Parts: sequence; C-alpha cells; structure tokens
Amino acid sequence: MIGGKWKPLILRYLDGASKKTLTAQLRELENDGIISRKVIPTVPVQTEYSVTEHGKTLFPLLDIMCAWGYLNQDGYEIKHATCPPTERAREVKKMCLQKLQNWIDDNNLGDWKKE
Repeated sequence: MIGGKWKPLILRYLDGASKKTLTAQLRELENDGIISRKVIPTVPVQTEYSVTEHGKTLFPLLDIMCAWGYLNQDGYEIKHATCPPTERAREVKKMCLQKLQNWIDDNNLGDWKKE
C-alpha cells in the first residue's frame, strides 16, 4: 500500500502541511506553468496533477541543488534524506557538480561576476 518511489515522501511531507497551504502551493505552481491540474468530474470530484514540460526544465536545477545539499550537509541534522549516505552517492553528487562547473568554465559563464 505504501510501496513505490513517492508514496513515503508524499505521506511524510503531507503530514505537516495544512490543506490550505498545500492548495495554495499547488495553485502557485499551476499559475506559474510548472504543474497542470485536471479536474475529473466524479463523486467526489478528483483532481490529477502532473508536471508540465516547462516544469520538467527545472529537474536539472533541482538535481544540482540536491547534489550541493548532499555534499554540504555536515553539521546539519538531515530529517528527510532522499539519498543514501554512501560513498557511491557522494561520488555521483561530486561528478554532478563538477560537470556543471566544467560547463560554466567551458562557456565562460563565470565571467559575468567580473563585469
């Protein structure tokens, strides 16, 4: 019943969010074109959410943020870890950030700070 990739995370995070807060956040994401909402006319009414193509463009950024957080978690109590604390995971996160840095360097994107 609670197997799968997302069910435990959804259950954990929904516990602390009021219906009003959750609805407001979902509406903001919908208004910004990050998610889409489909109302299914059943009794009771059902609502289906999905990530839009525009929303999917955020995934690489979220991966980078995850990598940075994973590598800089020392000294913090991690309450909702989504990555295993293994050396392999650490290596993957380091490679992720290194690829970004290489891309920035290769495209001279670090120069904007000098202007």
